[in-house]
Amino acid sequence: MRVKRNIYLQAGLAFLTIILTIVILFSMTAAWYTNIVQTSGLVFQVEEWGFDSEINFENALPILASPGDEGSIWFSVSNENDSIIDVSVNVKKTNSETGLPMDAVMQRRLYFYVDTGEFINGEQVERVYLNSFSDYTYTVFNNSSLTFSEDYSNAPKIKWHWVYDVLGYYVLARDMVVTDDQGNEVQRFAIEEYLRPIEYNYDDATFVTTTDENGNITMEIETVDGMTTLSEFISEVTSSDGYQGSINEEDLISSGEYYKIADYSNGLGVYIYLCSYGDIIEETKIDTNLGQNANNLQEEEVYDATLVVSAQQSNIVPEEITSVENLEARIEESAETGEKVVLQLSGDLDLGTESLDIPTGADVMIDLNDRTITYSGTGRAITPKANSSVTLVNGAVNYNGEVSGNFMIRGEGAEINLSDIKSSGFDYGIYIGDNAAGNTVDSKMHITNCEFNTGTCTVFVSGNGDRSEQKTQVVIEDSNLVSEGYIICGNGTSTPGSGRYGTDIQVINSTLTSTGVGNASDDGSWGACIYHPQKDSDLTVYGCTLEGFMGIGIKGGTVNIIETTIKANGIFKELTLKGSGFSNTGDAVYIETGYNDSISLYISGCTLSHTDTASKSFRVYEENTPGVSVKIEDTTLDEAVDEKYLAPGATQTSNGGKYYVSPSSDKSGNSIFE
Repeated sequence: MRVKRNIYLQAGLAFLTIILTIVILFSMTAAWYTNIVQTSGLVFQVEEWGFDSEINFENALPILASPGDEGSIWFSVSNENDSIIDVSVNVKKTNSETGLPMDAVMQRRLYFYVDTGEFINGEQVERVYLNSFSDYTYTVFNNSSLTFSEDYSNAPKIKWHWVYDVLGYYVLARDMVVTDDQGNEVQRFAIEEYLRPIEYNYDDATFVTTTDENGNITMEIETVDGMTTLSEFISEVTSSDGYQGSINEEDLISSGEYYKIADYSNGLGVYIYLCSYGDIIEETKIDTNLGQNANNLQEEEVYDATLVVSAQQSNIVPEEITSVENLEARIEESAETGEKVVLQLSGDLDLGTESLDIPTGADVMIDLNDRTITYSGTGRAITPKANSSVTLVNGAVNYNGEVSGNFMIRGEGAEINLSDIKSSGFDYGIYIGDNAAGNTVDSKMHITNCEFNTGTCTVFVSGNGDRSEQKTQVVIEDSNLVSEGYIICGNGTSTPGSGRYGTDIQVINSTLTSTGVGNASDDGSWGACIYHPQKDSDLTVYGCTLEGFMGIGIKGGTVNIIETTIKANGIFKELTLKGSGFSNTGDAVYIETGYNDSISLYISGCTLSHTDTASKSFRVYEENTPGVSVKIEDTTLDEAVDEKYLAPGATQTSNGGKYYVSPSSDKSGNSIFE
């Protein structure tokens, strides 16, 4: 039997009221620990820690929310020191001033998480939940920043979510025997904190009705989506939650109980609570009541949560590395033990024609110490495997051979961090191959303060399509990247099970130059600064300078171009719908609709120009294609833009042969919502 939630509400309209009009407030306050630095302001100076940093919270104000809503928390940490710092965050569902916990009803609904996949306790999780007992640590390189803003983020975002369709909860609790006032020993189950929800789609669920011998009717969940049984669903959830334990099918016969899956210290344990059908109906009534009373909320009814941020200077003394053999041995030991190793080169290293492998499980930071690693083989200089992490800082990695098709780094499902690295001679700089057969792990890559000069492509990104819920994450900031062909390139393959979509690319305060030479086309010109053909993917270009044969070619995904200068210096050649690749138009920003994927483009605060008179600052081919949305504002172009592409309320004027699109009428600065 299929059940629709609104059938069981006293008024069908109340269900709509929750979704459309409920307004609940919860405020984000900020507290610092580690040498106990606190202030009531929004800017924190932390020289007391022995290094210079500044922290700024942009939306430490009440946030409007309703069931099902989610949003991001904007703040930044700048590291103005020469050392790397580790910044950890967690969330306490308490008021930072009074110490009082959030109302239990809201504790079950409001959760915070970092939007990234992680390998925890041998399990691949799709997001990392934050609470008093679980945090997430960001590495902030020297003279760099950790930034979360509406315009861009250079690390996985911290998000809040008011969950609605809830099947159960993970709780941290203490199951103990206590003595009551009469001296009797009684079992007491005390919940310390709600850790994460178990979510599903209520409207797709099916239920089974049973009647006992006394005529009492009960309902239990049969499937969560019309196909997946409750036991199958919970088995899948517990296999990817980051906790080592699980519950078996026998436990699921009676819902509404607590099942222990992991131990914590001091008698605490992690338990799963599965809601009964009656629980679900009661939770719906609570949400309905919240919606009906939303407009009458008083200030004291605001729900408080405290974002706790701690920072410490990385104080690991690096081990000296004197040879390739020494380096390989220490990397292998890291993979075997699971411990992070920090290494420092004492001299230049020549890999020859052999790749430096980073095995699964390895966590390696290599300080090149102003030295150079060279490679002369036909493949890849460095190969990070799935669920490995490699960080390279302060040095150069160069190609010293004569064969094309080589890579500086080619990885899949790995974490790759590069800071203050120079590289030249490689055909491909970095190749992310998350589409590799069977790989369900998403890579995370961060390039900062780097200089690359490559042949075909500097950064090639292949997501793993529908094989994971997360996206392959790439951040490039404060870098100077040069290529003969493409600087950043994706792939539009979307075949189920082998697609290369599902990427999130952020390019920040960087210079991208595509020289457009070396191809056997009519005039030897080709390539683009960025080619983004992948569907269900995100691209943000913020504060950058792009120059090349073409600026940005788009065939899929969501693209935001903000405060960026793009100059296309190529020659207009053709205008056709390509089955693969894109037309060589010499445009600054070009949308080609040949893949029939949804495309959303936002341009703000930019200058777009081109050299060839047949080219354009902005072009869509073919126009009026369904699924294509374009909004342009506060931008200067070489020719007029069709009014249908202007942001709402924006106007267009011309002066001296240039055209300026004004800011839109509804532009109001930073918003707390994405």
